[in-house]
Amino acid sequence: MKAKSRESRQGNFLYPDLLEQLNPTHPLLKLGKRIPWQRFEDEFAGLYSQAGRPAKPVRLIEAEFFALILFCLFTGTKGEPSRQAVV
Repeated sequence: MKAKSRESRQGNFLYPDLLEQLNPTHPLLKLGKRIPWQRFEDEFAGLYSQAGRPAKPVRLIEAEFFALILFCLFTGTKGEPSRQAVV
């Protein structure tokens, strides 16, 4: 089942928005704004079932995969599972 879109940008006075807490000049934040996320959503839409548990958002999955690639590049690993925590 396709993930539900989170179009609402209604704030919560108890929890500030994460984007407001991050450094807007950080290279990964700039990169995230340049990636055409809707294109990925559209491409993967046909792969989702109409029944069952809602899926994780495509942006989350792609970002985790990107983080794994960066981790592998900087550590020299080849993506093998390890007991090392990735932070």
